[in-house]
Amino acid sequence: MTPNRTGLLVFSFHVAVCCTAMAFAQTTDHSVRNFREVAISPDGNRVAWVEPTVGEAGARAGTAIYVQDLKVQDSKSPRSKPQRISAASGARTEESIAWAPDSKRLAFISDADSSGQNQLYVADVDGGNPHKLTDLRGFLADPTWSPDGRTVAILFTEDAPRAAGPLQPMTPETGQVDNRIYEQRLTVIDVASGNVRQCSPADMYVYEYDWSPDSKSFAVTAAHGAGDANWYVAQIY
Repeated sequence: MTPNRTGLLVFSFHVAVCCTAMAFAQTTDHSVRNFREVAISPDGNRVAWVEPTVGEAGARAGTAIYVQDLKVQDSKSPRSKPQRISAASGARTEESIAWAPDSKRLAFISDADSSGQNQLYVADVDGGNPHKLTDLRGFLADPTWSPDGRTVAILFTEDAPRAAGPLQPMTPETGQVDNRIYEQRLTVIDVASGNVRQCSPADMYVYEYDWSPDSKSFAVTAAHGAGDANWYVAQIY
């Protein structure tokens, strides 16, 4: 971990495990697959991934989440094939997967409820319909479970006129333009109750965050003022 000239912290990581998981998820006919994300469950028994879906005309139409059991030995078992995890029946954008510490639940972001507006969902990977946890208006990103499995944190920009992607520039405004600054704030959602709470300061743009092991605090990379200023300063909460 080393600082670069802009003040960002640069991390290195090992990708061999992810590559192995992606190779495992290939179909037996060796067809080419486009994987957007991949995440191995904490117990190592399952792998989840995101890939584009194809519409009737063969064009890409959203993204879908799949889960594969890595421990099944019987090729005839229903669990030997990838299982789709979805909050919608049609083509939607579902992504940003995050495993719960118990390896039984998967949090993800989906626009199943309203096209163009994502919400946070939690699914039991052993069955049952995904449960919608939020009813927010704005941009949601980067869900992460607390170590105790009771809470999911996200980065949330309320009412943001923003293209998909936390580092993308704001969508150009039309009509009367005001001087409002849209801050991406650290927001926590209680899984049992669905209670939503923004816990970072209202005048601070949060770029990255991580939970403390006791699930009571965060380390964040953030800046006061507009997020597009690209000046970062670490804050601890």
